[in-house]
Amino acid sequence: MKVLVLNGSPKGSLSFSLQCFDFLKTQFPGNHYEVIHVGQRINAIEKRQKTFTSLIEKLKEAELIIWLSPVYYFAVPAQLKRFVEIIYERKIEYLFKGKYACVLTTSLHFADYLVQNYINAICDDLGMNFLEGFSTSLADMQKPGGKNELKLFFKFLLDNISRGIAYNRKYPPLHFNSNSYTPEESHQHLPEIKNIKMTLLTDMDNQSGNLQQMINVFTGIVPGQIKLVNLNVINIKAGCFHCLHCTVDGICVHEDDVARVFHQYLLPADIIIFAAAIRERYLSARWKMFIDRLLFNGLSPAFPGKQTGFLIAGPLQQLPDLRYMLETYVQTQGMNNIGFISDEYEQPEDLTKAIYHFTQSLLWAVENNYRKPMTFHGVGGHKIFRDFFYEYPHLYWKDHMYYKKNNLYDFPQKRKIRSIKNKLNSFFCRFTRFRSRILKRARISYFQSIKKLF
Repeated sequence: MKVLVLNGSPKGSLSFSLQCFDFLKTQFPGNHYEVIHVGQRINAIEKRQKTFTSLIEKLKEAELIIWLSPVYYFAVPAQLKRFVEIIYERKIEYLFKGKYACVLTTSLHFADYLVQNYINAICDDLGMNFLEGFSTSLADMQKPGGKNELKLFFKFLLDNISRGIAYNRKYPPLHFNSNSYTPEESHQHLPEIKNIKMTLLTDMDNQSGNLQQMINVFTGIVPGQIKLVNLNVINIKAGCFHCLHCTVDGICVHEDDVARVFHQYLLPADIIIFAAAIRERYLSARWKMFIDRLLFNGLSPAFPGKQTGFLIAGPLQQLPDLRYMLETYVQTQGMNNIGFISDEYEQPEDLTKAIYHFTQSLLWAVENNYRKPMTFHGVGGHKIFRDFFYEYPHLYWKDHMYYKKNNLYDFPQKRKIRSIKNKLNSFFCRFTRFRSRILKRARISYFQSIKKLF
């Protein structure tokens, strides 16, 4: 079988994802394998005709396409996202149709399912026969039997293909709203609130249409208070390739406008608005490039306490995973998300009203210092990153020091008295004569503590 591997990692041959696949090659030598480092060579694929032509020839010959991807900020790396965009821009979708596909992701097992779902959805859109996904980590591969699980995954995949198994499409096609948003000439304004700083970050261009109109309405509601930063105008030399240079000293190897925008426009702001158009089931690759590059500030919360919200052009209601990706990002950054406004309203006046109320809520949240408790997105991320930084402080020194300074190493086993009580109760619960009394006492104590709290 002719197997084509699309390696989305910008690290290329040095990526952990590729090492996992190289192991599979040794276990299943009877196939013909070809690897294209689409993440590392994205500029050549986009700009060099010879490289792109070679890619086309390899896609034509492939019977099975394996997508390899690490998880960068809860999504695929910007370089892989750009490759997906190129597929549609160059109109080569037909090269993928009918072929078998799977995805292998590597991460800390936080939000990895979102990347798996994203690749699955793209494969469905391309008319591919998506069979399986596998998510692993370095810790998994170091466990006894870890490599055998990877081997069984690939055996299961090949056996399915040999039997001609085809799965139903999991993600239906997207339907974009064809309505053009034309707001009325005059709309309400909110009074200027002193000492509140707002930054609106966007990727709008001359073809933005509804997004441009949404931004115009939003900025018109609070005139003169918003600093607008267009990602298509600022200088971003390249995407993040996770060299880890910045995780120690906080300085990115790329010298461009990313750090300047971060320090000059994002850090001082009380409110940060993300205004973007959906492209291939995510935001644009330009957006992802900027988000990935913010790694220079570390994985610790960069914007604790700031209010945020999203203005989205595109079928957001049909993309719950995209909402999860964005919500996960803002929560792990310590932000308070007021919500999402998309252009999916039937009537323009309803969209204008929604933007107005959205702006009111943002300003109220700042004035009243409103914070919602974190959900799984933020709590789960905190615990996974906490354990990781504690185990590898030398690799993520900046984050390690942030966690120490802010007492974020809140391991439950540090609570000695509670730990001793739990061990004693666990011991006595092994005996029937004590178990019912201990559980009854626990229920009463739990209720009394809640009643006392309120």
